[in-house]
Amino acid sequence: MSSKINKEYPISIPEILRILSSIDEDRLTPIQQRVLDYASKFSKVDPDNASKLFSILTSDFEVEPELAVQLVNIMPRSIEEIRSILRTGRWRLVSTEVFMKILEVLDSFRSSR
Repeated sequence: MSSKINKEYPISIPEILRILSSIDEDRLTPIQQRVLDYASKFSKVDPDNASKLFSILTSDFEVEPELAVQLVNIMPRSIEEIRSILRTGRWRLVSTEVFMKILEVLDSFRSSR
Protein backbone atom coordinates (compact mmCIF):
# COMPACT_ATOMS: atom_id res chain seq x y z
CA MET A 1 0.00 0.00 0.00
CA SER A 2 1.48 3.34 -0.99
CA SER A 3 0.57 6.69 0.44
CA LYS A 4 0.85 10.14 -1.01
CA ILE A 5 1.51 13.15 1.18
CA ASN A 6 -0.90 15.91 0.15
CA LYS A 7 0.04 18.46 2.75
CA GLU A 8 2.59 18.60 5.53
CA TYR A 9 1.87 20.47 8.75
CA PRO A 10 2.84 20.18 12.43
CA ILE A 11 0.54 18.19 14.71
CA SER A 12 0.50 18.05 18.50
CA ILE A 13 0.69 14.96 20.70
CA PRO A 14 -2.94 15.35 21.87
CA GLU A 15 -4.10 15.51 18.24
CA ILE A 16 -2.13 12.35 17.48
CA LEU A 17 -3.84 10.71 20.45
CA ARG A 18 -7.27 11.70 19.10
CA ILE A 19 -6.49 10.40 15.61
CA LEU A 20 -4.99 7.08 16.67
CA SER A 21 -7.66 6.51 19.34
CA SER A 22 -10.31 6.71 16.64
CA ILE A 23 -8.81 3.67 14.89
CA ASP A 24 -9.56 0.17 16.11
CA GLU A 25 -6.44 -1.03 17.95
CA ASP A 26 -6.44 -4.30 16.00
CA ARG A 27 -5.89 -2.29 12.81
CA LEU A 28 -2.91 -0.30 14.12
CA THR A 29 0.59 -1.24 13.04
CA PRO A 30 3.11 -1.95 15.82
CA ILE A 31 4.64 1.51 15.34
CA GLN A 32 1.21 3.16 15.53
CA GLN A 33 0.48 1.21 18.72
CA ARG A 34 3.72 2.49 20.28
CA VAL A 35 2.93 6.05 19.20
CA LEU A 36 -0.57 5.71 20.69
CA ASP A 37 0.93 4.46 23.96
CA TYR A 38 3.41 7.36 24.00
CA ALA A 39 0.70 9.92 23.19
CA SER A 40 -1.60 8.61 25.92
CA LYS A 41 1.21 8.86 28.48
CA PHE A 42 2.57 12.28 27.52
CA SER A 43 -0.44 14.23 26.30
CA LYS A 44 -0.91 17.18 28.66
CA VAL A 45 -4.06 18.64 27.11
CA ASP A 46 -7.42 17.10 26.39
CA PRO A 47 -7.32 16.06 22.71
CA ASP A 48 -10.55 17.92 21.98
CA ASN A 49 -9.05 21.18 23.28
CA ALA A 50 -5.63 20.89 21.60
CA SER A 51 -6.76 22.29 18.27
CA LYS A 52 -8.57 25.17 20.02
CA LEU A 53 -5.43 26.03 21.96
CA PHE A 54 -3.33 25.79 18.79
CA SER A 55 -5.72 28.17 17.02
CA ILE A 56 -5.59 30.71 19.84
CA LEU A 57 -1.79 30.63 19.94
CA THR A 58 -1.43 31.03 16.17
CA SER A 59 -4.18 33.62 15.65
CA ASP A 60 -4.31 35.74 18.82
CA PHE A 61 -0.58 35.69 19.57
CA GLU A 62 0.71 35.02 16.04
CA VAL A 63 2.91 32.15 17.23
CA GLU A 64 4.40 30.18 14.35
CA PRO A 65 2.64 26.79 13.90
CA GLU A 66 5.74 24.74 14.78
CA LEU A 67 6.25 26.70 18.00
CA ALA A 68 2.55 26.57 18.87
CA VAL A 69 2.68 22.77 18.62
CA GLN A 70 5.65 22.74 21.00
CA LEU A 71 3.75 24.90 23.47
CA VAL A 72 0.77 22.52 23.30
CA ASN A 73 3.04 19.48 23.70
CA ILE A 74 5.11 20.85 26.59
CA MET A 75 2.49 23.06 28.28
CA PRO A 76 5.10 25.18 30.08
CA ARG A 77 4.25 26.33 33.61
CA SER A 78 6.35 29.49 33.79
CA ILE A 79 7.24 32.52 31.72
CA GLU A 80 10.87 31.34 31.62
CA GLU A 81 9.82 28.02 30.09
CA ILE A 82 7.73 29.84 27.47
CA ARG A 83 10.69 32.12 26.68
CA SER A 84 12.94 29.09 26.18
CA ILE A 85 10.53 27.71 23.57
CA LEU A 86 9.89 31.07 21.88
CA ARG A 87 13.51 32.18 21.88
CA THR A 88 13.86 32.97 18.18
CA GLY A 89 13.13 35.94 15.96
CA ARG A 90 10.65 38.52 17.13
CA TRP A 91 9.98 36.68 20.39
CA ARG A 92 13.24 38.00 21.84
CA LEU A 93 11.71 41.49 21.84
CA VAL A 94 8.27 40.60 23.24
CA SER A 95 7.27 42.04 26.61
CA THR A 96 6.76 39.99 29.74
CA GLU A 97 3.06 40.92 29.67
CA VAL A 98 2.59 39.00 26.41
CA PHE A 99 4.28 35.94 27.91
CA MET A 100 2.02 36.27 30.96
CA LYS A 101 -1.05 36.29 28.70
CA ILE A 102 0.21 33.20 26.87
CA LEU A 103 0.75 31.49 30.23
CA GLU A 104 -2.82 32.39 31.29
CA VAL A 105 -4.17 30.82 28.11
CA LEU A 106 -2.07 27.69 28.62
CA ASP A 107 -3.25 27.44 32.24
CA SER A 108 -6.88 27.68 31.14
CA PHE A 109 -6.40 24.65 28.87
CA ARG A 110 -4.31 22.59 31.28
CA SER A 111 -5.94 19.21 31.93
CA SER A 112 -5.88 17.28 35.16
CA ARG A 113 -3.96 14.38 33.57
